[in-house]
Amino acid sequence: MRIIPSNEITEKKYMKTSIERAKILKNFVKVDYFTEKNYAFVVSDPKSGSTHSVIFFGDKNPPGDWSCDCKWYAQQGIKGVYCAHILAVNLYLQE
Repeated sequence: MRIIPSNEITEKKYMKTSIERAKILKNFVKVDYFTEKNYAFVVSDPKSGSTHSVIFFGDKNPPGDWSCDCKWYAQQGIKGVYCAHILAVNLYLQE
């Protein structure tokens, strides 16, 4: 699994608000399931009361793509631009 390094997250590649939210949301990440290639996580957002599914697709071409079911991420359509939920999972995995 390709984990986004914390220094890459904090080096202003992502929006400051997304980074700050990710730091809070990392405390609300739970592992949903995993297979040989794919990993799924659930991120609960206490501020909005919503829950989002974050999935690492290890079997996509090219392998190693993150996805989230939140509206913000779905509207971006830009590879490599991640929402606070995906960033939170990556910060969670580094603890």
